[in-house]
Amino acid sequence: MVETGQYKVPSYSSPTKNHKIDNKTNSVLAEFDKSDREISENPFKTVSRKNAAKSQTVENKIVIETSNQYQHHMDVEDQDNSNDSPKIFIPAINLKLTEDCNLTIQGISKNHPETTNKYDRGYIRISPHSLEDREKIIEYLNKSIE
Repeated sequence: MVETGQYKVPSYSSPTKNHKIDNKTNSVLAEFDKSDREISENPFKTVSRKNAAKSQTVENKIVIETSNQYQHHMDVEDQDNSNDSPKIFIPAINLKLTEDCNLTIQGISKNHPETTNKYDRGYIRISPHSLEDREKIIEYLNKSIE
């Protein structure tokens, strides 16, 4: 008696199925065998000129040393920078537009003619020429307010 899950296999048959090889498969295998023999006999194959790699010519790179043409200009800039004193930033004075600002600006222009006055978003920007002029203009504005 056979238990469940077990199968009785006859001794005259194998568990794997024998496949018959047909003629078409034999011819393909024969072609592969033939090409393998050719490769083993002739390991090198001649390549047509079209498919052949181009020969690379090795170029000798010649190093040419040149001087910096702009070195003279760079030296001049260094000399100019060393001669120039550091520029002093002079902050501008912003004067709000009022009814009597025209008279105030005329007074500043009479006392300090080098100053520039520009309108900027509801304010007049007064740019003095030096820090001393700036201090004098601020004193003048404080006196005119009082």
